[in-house]
Amino acid sequence: MATTDPVLIDVPMPIRTPRLTIRPKQIGDGAIAFSAVMETWQELNQWMQWAESRDSFTAESMEIRNRHVMASFLLRETIELIGIETQTVKR
Repeated sequence: MATTDPVLIDVPMPIRTPRLTIRPKQIGDGAIAFSAVMETWQELNQWMQWAESRDSFTAESMEIRNRHVMASFLLRETIELIGIETQTVKR
């Protein structure tokens, strides 16, 4: 009998192209996400409901959220990936 537990689903990661790496979030990515959000706040605020209050965003809150996302990915509850330009960050 085959198991139906989502935890056993293999998700081949990372996906690499010459310019981009797409992968699950990792410890420390909260700082990267925080920087990206702050850099693009004006654009995000126009389109994303969660970007209404800049006060709720800190590097620490982004890292906490990031670690919850990591746990959800491992349990296959959600798949939230990060795309990083290859020349920007080496991991």
